[in-house]
Amino acid sequence: MTFPDIIFNGTLRPTQQEVVSVVKQQLTDDQREFYVVAPPGSGKTVTGLYLWAHVFKCPALVLSPNSAIQSQWLARTDLFKEGDSDVNPSLLSSNPKNPSLLTSLTYQSVTLPSRNSSDFETIALQSWVDHLIEKEAARNPDEAMTWITNLREQNLEYFQTRFNTYLKKIRDAHADLSGGLDTLHGSSIANLRALKKQGVQLIILDECHHLLGHWGRVLQGIHEFLDAPYIIGLTATPPDESDHDPKSWERYENFMGEIDFEVPIPAVVKEGYLAPYQDLCYFTRPTDDELSYVSNTNQALLDLLEIVSQGDFETQRMSLPDFIYDTLDKRMLMHGP
Repeated sequence: MTFPDIIFNGTLRPTQQEVVSVVKQQLTDDQREFYVVAPPGSGKTVTGLYLWAHVFKCPALVLSPNSAIQSQWLARTDLFKEGDSDVNPSLLSSNPKNPSLLTSLTYQSVTLPSRNSSDFETIALQSWVDHLIEKEAARNPDEAMTWITNLREQNLEYFQTRFNTYLKKIRDAHADLSGGLDTLHGSSIANLRALKKQGVQLIILDECHHLLGHWGRVLQGIHEFLDAPYIIGLTATPPDESDHDPKSWERYENFMGEIDFEVPIPAVVKEGYLAPYQDLCYFTRPTDDELSYVSNTNQALLDLLEIVSQGDFETQRMSLPDFIYDTLDKRMLMHGP
């Protein structure tokens, strides 16, 4: 397929030109991953579109964390021309079932996990049982299952929250080993097949700092499935290694590589494209009603504790201290640790 004559109908900012120059240079060194950090308002979207139209000139997939950013990528193509006309709408798509030369989607559209994985659910339930026994919240598997069953009957919402925690751990562990594609929903698999048929050769990952969880695990498998296209990662807030577990961080670094270019905020401010700001604190005196509320809050809490710390003979309600001691002594916490 011959790439159409799509050109930027404007002038790149100096910092945008620097990004393009760095990418061009690294392309000559056979680099395939490009990681760019730039502050909000510095023109990341236009830079990404320029690289697609002027440098890579190939079918591209843009992935964004939400539909608002997804739409923004297609909207910014109004700054580009195809010959003397606007870019042909048929070359642009936000429909995963019908990709085109530039397809803008959300991460969710290609990473949605399957909802019907009975094997994972069985393993997750066993993991929960093992955890309860390990923490001495249950003496054996039968007792642990009784607790879990009681929790499901008495508080289904909380049961589901706890169960989903174990289910996510199992899916994540499997994705680490397999690339995660076999954990995906059928709709995501269908979307990926359509993208492969389209011949995607470039993936632009907007807000790529989100790729330290499920999205990042699955995207490694997606990258291989699409025959290893070029990667451009864009973010204003690169993640901090200290905030993530070593395995997730290692996967992120291996996938994104080192930061290739970081647009300095002072430069963008100096160019006039980003407004300087200063945080100011303005202190005010609370109103009489607010002062009364603040001063009475502590006493209100003490009064509440006094009430719940007393038992009620008529309703046979235990006092709070007795309830806590009895619960811990009998290990009656249904959800375990």
